[in-house]
Amino acid sequence: MRTLRVVVIVLSVMLTLVACRRDPVTAKKHYLESGNNYFAKGRYKEARIQYENAVKIDARFGPAQYKLGLTYLKLKTALLTPAVKSLRRAVELLRVNGAYQAEYSDAMIRLSEIYLLYAAGDKQAMDDVQSYCDILLKKDADSFDGHRLMGHLNFVRATQAFAVANKDESKRLLEAAFAEYRKADAAKPGDEGVMMQLAKSYEAQAQYAEAEQLFRKVIDKAKNNPAGYKELYRLYMFEGKPSDAEQVLRLAFQNNPKEFSYLETLAYHFGLQNRRDDMIAVLQQIKSHAKEWDQAYLKVGDFYVRLGDGDTALKEYREGMSKDPKAKTTYLKRIIEVLMRQGKRAEAAEVNKGILKDDPNDPDARGLAATFLLDQGEIAKAISELQAVVTRAPDNPVARYNLGRAHAARGEWAQARLMFQKAIDLRADYVLARLALAQLSVSRGEFEGA
Repeated sequence: MRTLRVVVIVLSVMLTLVACRRDPVTAKKHYLESGNNYFAKGRYKEARIQYENAVKIDARFGPAQYKLGLTYLKLKTALLTPAVKSLRRAVELLRVNGAYQAEYSDAMIRLSEIYLLYAAGDKQAMDDVQSYCDILLKKDADSFDGHRLMGHLNFVRATQAFAVANKDESKRLLEAAFAEYRKADAAKPGDEGVMMQLAKSYEAQAQYAEAEQLFRKVIDKAKNNPAGYKELYRLYMFEGKPSDAEQVLRLAFQNNPKEFSYLETLAYHFGLQNRRDDMIAVLQQIKSHAKEWDQAYLKVGDFYVRLGDGDTALKEYREGMSKDPKAKTTYLKRIIEVLMRQGKRAEAAEVNKGILKDDPNDPDARGLAATFLLDQGEIAKAISELQAVVTRAPDNPVARYNLGRAHAARGEWAQARLMFQKAIDLRADYVLARLALAQLSVSRGEFEGA
């Protein structure tokens, strides 16, 4: 009997697959349902494949476009560009289909949130948000999301008006934003995001006591919400109340004893106030949690690097390495960075040899060894080694930058430009790569590009 049941199941699956191949409507619905099952289980990679299969069959299949957009946003590395593309398509396709009204509204809401966060300077994007809000509020005059998003839109426009010294327009838009937030709060009382924006609206209108009260409410309501502490701390510092700001950070750590970043911020706070003894005490407190937080000594060392105190940073890194030998390579790389900043290249080279002794294929160490070759004029060897590093670790911006330097040293301008640009693409804030590309452009007479 069991064998018979298995045969029946297999035949059923085969018949379903055959039906799907013959009938595109059945096939796309099958892929949508399969994607939904994966999505519900949090298996977003598999869900993405199924939704993409549905869209390949019918690019005008609105529900699949909508779920594909949501899936792109759920993936570990959020894919904003394809997410926007799919959600925009969903809005277009679901607009005339009343059966998917909830999906239609949610697609507009998601798009608006993305635009307001990442495209506030794009007039067309802001016009789209305006139209989406109008649709939401036309459907439901008390729409929480409609009023919330309209409030955000007015707040963004008020900020932009203030930036160009249009104070009257900025004030009008701030008042409009405040009114929209109040309506959103009435529709859904106590929402943390709306309360935060209401507080910021008060702050923008110099009503600091009201802003403080609302930030406090957010903290009381959600003790693990970092935004509440951050904004209240910033407000107190703006008002010249460092003691109150300090208490906010202490409260944040008290409420979140595993979030050691609050202690880091407190140490920086004391540094800004020239309270060195208090700063050192907090750094010692951070190190006392090393058993719970394996980043403790690294963070303290990094702290001193930012202060420009390389010798103390080296001391912290070495102490951390002795307490956590399994992270030896990480600490050694930090030590090399400090030695290079101090101009102690020979010492850095010796430390780097130690890393290569333990792991001859470490891409960072091999890349640094190649730069030493480059500095010694052994350009061919440096290029060969750096090309091997780039092949092994193509997403390493430092290796790309140094390979660009090597090509430039040999007068291979096109290859150098390509490597510098790739380094910048991999890490937009890589200043050395930008400077190198600018210098190369100047040397080639390309002043506008430089």
